[in-house]
Amino acid sequence: MKALVALVILVGVLAVAGSIWVAVRTAEETVTPAPYAAALHLDHDRHHREALGWEVAVADGGLHAGDCPVAVAVTDRDRSPLGGATVSVTVGRPGPDGNDRAYPAAPDGQGRWLARVRFPGYGHWDLRVTVSRGQDSASYERHVYVRR
Repeated sequence: MKALVALVILVGVLAVAGSIWVAVRTAEETVTPAPYAAALHLDHDRHHREALGWEVAVADGGLHAGDCPVAVAVTDRDRSPLGGATVSVTVGRPGPDGNDRAYPAAPDGQGRWLARVRFPGYGHWDLRVTVSRGQDSASYERHVYVRR
């Protein structure tokens, strides 16, 4: 009976030690090193965008891997196309890999901007549209799915 109890305790200790070893070996790096500070920054940015009154719409229905045009519509508070703006589109994978790529967008004359973007692969991507006009600037983030 004592041998059985000792065996159960040994198996339990080995299971806990094995779990700790696996957890230490497979720990992922932190996506956001200071999440509280990042959340405060997000709040500040959201209030700034609301004060500007700009709206950004990304035509993301036909996104595909490879070279792909991304159309962006930017409107002001009155829902009119935002004139005199500079627009860029930054694409990257979700996570901390740091492989974001920025592409300038050119106005198409109809209130939209077109960026020639290269998606190296299909799947989930983060788009950050940065709009600047005069001294004002704001970024708008979208999560999109890119087809093969």
